[in-house]
Amino acid sequence: MTEIKTMKREQIYFEDVEAGTELPFLIKKYSLMKMALFASVLGDWCPGHYDYKWAKEKFNQPAPFAYGFHITAHCSQVLTDWISPNGALKKFKSRTLKPVYPNDTLTIRGKVIRKYGEGGENYLDCEVWAEKQDGALAARGLGIITLPRRSQ
Repeated sequence: MTEIKTMKREQIYFEDVEAGTELPFLIKKYSLMKMALFASVLGDWCPGHYDYKWAKEKFNQPAPFAYGFHITAHCSQVLTDWISPNGALKKFKSRTLKPVYPNDTLTIRGKVIRKYGEGGENYLDCEVWAEKQDGALAARGLGIITLPRRSQ
């Protein structure tokens, strides 16, 4: 049996974060195999996501393109990796702006844009975005997270 390795992260606390704080970035390289595996998880086998001929003929795309959910998953990962182990992602929305193809590399970045307390919770609004290797913006998103206080 293969051991599952997990990354241990130090907890980020509400007191340690301010509006403007940049989050650690992620780099994700897309391949046709990863895109097809993602399709299998969704159970959605639209050929535009794995078949070059279909993508060109039916969608007028130069190559198969990643699911928007695939890109969204990576954008939300920037937040969930950063807030773990005791933070919570309360809400997340994103929008895909440019197609992502096999061999594209996305750099996913984020920053805190608002810090506030409400109803006894410690909230942070965070903007995230995914840039392609050529600098084009592939996706934008907004996440609302909570973090624990040191005194809790």
